[in-house]
Amino acid sequence: MTKNTLPGLCEKYGLNQRKHTKEIFGWCDRALTVVNLDEEEKSILDDQGVSALDALLKSKEHFSFPALEITKPRDINLVTSVDNLVIVCPDDIAYLKSFAVKLKHKIEEIAGVQIDIISDQNVDLTNDANLMVLGGNHQNQVSRKLSSDNISYADSVLPGKDGYLIHTLHSLRSARANIFLIAFDETVEEEVLEHLFYNLKERGAGNWEFERMHLSKFAEENKVYFEPKEEAFRELLLDSPISFEEFSPDNTAFKKYVESNFDSGGRDVNNYNLRLVYHALSFFHLWNYTNDQKYLEIYKSIVWGLVEYHLKTPEGASYVSDMDFPLGELIGTWSLAEVESIFNEEERLIITGTLLSIVRQIFRYTKAFWPIADEQIRFNHETFPGMSLWKASNYFGPYYDTEDANEWSAYAHNIFSGPIGKIFKHTENANDYQWLTPMHKIMFDLSSGKMEVIKSKIICKTAYSCVIVTDNFGYAVHYGDAGALLGLANLLGLNLIEIAAYVGDDEHLAWVGELIRKKTSSKILLGCRTGAQGIVAQKIKEAGAPPPFGDWEFLELDDHFREFYQPNFPKKYLLDKIAFRTGWQDEDQYLCFEPQSCSGHMHFDMNSILRYNHLGRVWLVDNGYGRPSGLTNVQQSFNQRQRGPEDHNLVIFRNDKSELVIPPPFCGVIAREEMNDFHLIQSSSCNIDGANWLRTILLLKDTFMLVIDQIEASGSEANIECQFNILGEDKLEANRWSLSQEGVKMFVQFDGRAEVKQDTYLNGTWDETFKQNTYPYAKDNVKKLRRIISKPTRNERINFVSLFEASTEAVFAYELNAEDKNKIMIKGNFANQTEIKTENLTLKSTGDELIIDIKENWLLPDDLTVEMFGDFGERKSKIR
Repeated sequence: MTKNTLPGLCEKYGLNQRKHTKEIFGWCDRALTVVNLDEEEKSILDDQGVSALDALLKSKEHFSFPALEITKPRDINLVTSVDNLVIVCPDDIAYLKSFAVKLKHKIEEIAGVQIDIISDQNVDLTNDANLMVLGGNHQNQVSRKLSSDNISYADSVLPGKDGYLIHTLHSLRSARANIFLIAFDETVEEEVLEHLFYNLKERGAGNWEFERMHLSKFAEENKVYFEPKEEAFRELLLDSPISFEEFSPDNTAFKKYVESNFDSGGRDVNNYNLRLVYHALSFFHLWNYTNDQKYLEIYKSIVWGLVEYHLKTPEGASYVSDMDFPLGELIGTWSLAEVESIFNEEERLIITGTLLSIVRQIFRYTKAFWPIADEQIRFNHETFPGMSLWKASNYFGPYYDTEDANEWSAYAHNIFSGPIGKIFKHTENANDYQWLTPMHKIMFDLSSGKMEVIKSKIICKTAYSCVIVTDNFGYAVHYGDAGALLGLANLLGLNLIEIAAYVGDDEHLAWVGELIRKKTSSKILLGCRTGAQGIVAQKIKEAGAPPPFGDWEFLELDDHFREFYQPNFPKKYLLDKIAFRTGWQDEDQYLCFEPQSCSGHMHFDMNSILRYNHLGRVWLVDNGYGRPSGLTNVQQSFNQRQRGPEDHNLVIFRNDKSELVIPPPFCGVIAREEMNDFHLIQSSSCNIDGANWLRTILLLKDTFMLVIDQIEASGSEANIECQFNILGEDKLEANRWSLSQEGVKMFVQFDGRAEVKQDTYLNGTWDETFKQNTYPYAKDNVKKLRRIISKPTRNERINFVSLFEASTEAVFAYELNAEDKNKIMIKGNFANQTEIKTENLTLKSTGDELIIDIKENWLLPDDLTVEMFGDFGERKSKIR
């Protein structure tokens, strides 16, 4: 075994040349599949060399780990000749066109060569021309394409006013050509020219070359994305045993910290051991913008830790949790980082060989656990590896002529074909997961040139579905498996909305994007571009006016859901989400309602209130992801998460065994009314193990929300419970529940026919929210109001009436009287006389009183029957 082969280098660095076994397992199994060579294989390596070992492993359907066919790292050209230089400039940006002409003439004057200026449309990045690309991804199509590949990081936010970014991409896309990315504000044009020509050097007679450039200057207000450095370090590595100041590549405590993070602990412990990979990406971006070498050293420490996990861990290594998610972005950052002198040639060879083997591992994994078929609705567990395989093919194909690259590319094209380009909502119904698949499709289209969802602008429809579930604060509304308040969903939604704003030339989307950007507490994650799991944020259209408000916002249900779950349900009664807002200011009133519950990462929360805000506070909340507090075993916490109906704002049915009954997937929205300042919807959920439920929500603009729940019991229930979950410090009195958040109160009045219980809950989502203090007005836990009717009789009619009024006053302004089951009265100030009538309700308001007569034996429309709701109970969560 020679020292300059991978096995020899592994031995030199205290690593093991290993193999990946034929078998593949789910990552929660923690089965060791990257293991040491057996005696026969070691003997072949020693006696016959690397090629013979590689052939033997392939004959067993194993593969080498790291990949033995890589014998040296790719060639990198650190200087850029002007002899074959082309300037790439957009046609429609005057200051860039003017700059391009100045640049051309200056180079021609100095070097005596002919320089061409070409449009940014349809540029071939695989030819051997050196390119000077002018403009960030908000200006130049080439920059935008490279952005989708995670190798270009300039947009209309960064570098910003009076700023610039000049980066050389060495031997990317073509092994013999370099790309200059030059993005700048027009106020610093002369400074940029000065930098460029300072780095233009003559090498011998008449041979002019640009030296490597990695320069940046940022607008003063944009420094918040990177500084202070200790704060950035702590936000990413909250539990690090050392500070940023204390870090050095040889710090023993940090090395042990990295090692422990990659240790899953096996199946019994099952730690999520991917976390540091995402942080490595963030540290790379911090270095890429600031040029602080310490950030790059942290990146190297983590990447080398990933290598050591696979090649040094005693007994072997298992599949890293969700490694198929960030691998493509990791390869993108590696293609830029490996140029730096911090990596020697031996380290480059070991890291590159290890990454290639991990690509082969995730390809085997995704084919085994997430097989795809044509005309299938896609899921994020398919599109994540699709993006990683696509990016891997673009790196290992051109540079290393890897035989697998064409297969990876074809597989990725298949993943991103079919319905994924034609529908606006895919498989997931969860406010973070839901945006992954369409974002992956956008990135693939930009990178591959397919441009399907961009040309059709269907991505704009997806973005508006995100707007509906973004509240007046700019917070993402929890539904399905969703994370902490102001967490990942905000960044995912931001990316989607801002790109769609550009694609659709939509000022409303741009305005919402700006709101989310301002409200997102983690500026570090915004700057690092990895809070959205590898999706590049790009604010590429200036904000205009906010979207319209003051009326019901209805999001249609993409019809493939109905066709899969309940094709006989009439379309006209189906909706995906419903929202109402009186504006986009913190003080405004906002409601979000869930009329369906189906598909991936869903919760069983149909007919529930997802969020209610008023007077600068968030009140009614969903339970987020629902993982139990303090349970670190990732599989157990996922399997034990509370998906509902418990911990959601709805009516809960328990059967005669006290088991939760899961209603059918769809609600029928049978009434939608608006008059004066009143806004009303009625939504029915039927065939709930024989029970039926009608929910009426009445909003008085900027004043209150009234919720009327009418249930026809089956008689087999142990109990029926109306449950609401609210933030704040609470106090329960007779038929009244008052909550307080930093000087603002929520008064909840309700009828007195049920047993009333006061409760609280916590889970992983709210633990994180309260710990991070991202919502400063509430703490400790979520408060719960439970009203329970036990052992109802067959066909018994049960009503729950609830009035929610936010106020800065010490007492409520509106008084509820709901003791008559069929008549609800609210006393208070009603400015307009209003009358609304539906099939099941009549509403009349006078100056000081609101009277609502409800039909005890409420009815469905003639063309909607109980049977059309379908079966209750567990249902398939993936559309296939």
